[in-house]
Amino acid sequence: MVNSAALHRQAYIWSWRVRYWLLDTRVGSVVAVASLLACAVAATMLARLGWQMATDRTVPQHAEITLAAYLIIMLVSAIISWALTPKPKEPKPQSAEAPTVEDGQDIRMIFGTVWIDDPIVVAWKTMGTDKIRRSGKK
Repeated sequence: MVNSAALHRQAYIWSWRVRYWLLDTRVGSVVAVASLLACAVAATMLARLGWQMATDRTVPQHAEITLAAYLIIMLVSAIISWALTPKPKEPKPQSAEAPTVEDGQDIRMIFGTVWIDDPIVVAWKTMGTDKIRRSGKK
């Protein structure tokens, strides 16, 4: 029997690998340019079909009509999916509430793997955001 969780995990891993390959490598840039060229060729074919239908007054073959219909559907669905993608939200600044600490409580010395029911907070530091300063000259 096939484990669906393992298949889901493998699909997740491979989707991220493909995403990395497409977005962060030189080959991915080549694939993006090739897909742009393929869209340009498809648009040229569609324009040629329209020009042929307008000038020759001949009935195009069934395959040409099907191709044109598929190209129009593909372009419309791409535009709709682009318009409906959610826009990323601005990240909120980090905020944290310091936990309450009891004064005078002993610090435990733990060795090995144990289970603690009441953890102790020994120290707390609120991490802020610092702007990265430019250093060095080029």
